[in-house]
Amino acid sequence: MRKVLIGTPSFDGKIDVHYVNSLVRTLASAPKDMAVDFLFIAQDALIQRARNDIVASAVKNEIDDLVFIDSDQAWNPEWFYGLLAHPLDVVGFPVVKKNDIEQYNIKCVTRPPEVDEKGLMRVDGVGTGFLRLTKKALALLWEKSPKYTENGLDKCMAFNVTVENGELIGEDISFCKTLEPLGIYVDTRATIPHIGTKMYVGKFDSWLAGVLASVKKEEKANG
Repeated sequence: MRKVLIGTPSFDGKIDVHYVNSLVRTLASAPKDMAVDFLFIAQDALIQRARNDIVASAVKNEIDDLVFIDSDQAWNPEWFYGLLAHPLDVVGFPVVKKNDIEQYNIKCVTRPPEVDEKGLMRVDGVGTGFLRLTKKALALLWEKSPKYTENGLDKCMAFNVTVENGELIGEDISFCKTLEPLGIYVDTRATIPHIGTKMYVGKFDSWLAGVLASVKKEEKANG
């Protein structure tokens, strides 16, 4: 039986109704050979610690796949199980930011933004709004991250805010640096809505095509 854990931190202990609707439908459509469970970490002011706790629980319980999903996301069950089908250790969906200007939680600086025939794009980093990690990825995090003990439980500092060359590095990006040897990918075939004062939606593949076309046009004009 394949063990899948959905890990969701919630600072104020609240979960959006769109998230709940997506979660219920996802659990109801789980394949017979897959046990899908969820873990909420609430009322922790340190998001790093909340995410570290989720990683520790996944490692302790020998979870096959951990999927981080933020409490203000919505999704289709088909997207969720499609993400689990990829033969990759670190893969997520683009999440549109809570901004009226379309932007995404993806960092792609050291490599060209190329999308393959399966809709996958290798990136330098992606936020944990909707991100899947295999047991292999969890093992690498546990091996490479500093260890600490809290309330008698062994944990690792997989998520941490750091300063490098005078630049503040958020916990998502520092976490991705540890996992980079495995390859970090984004599935561009779906775009996760982000819920704030309204539902922010986007279409990442169209947005990316527009950005690349604009860059190409500028290069041609300057060349």
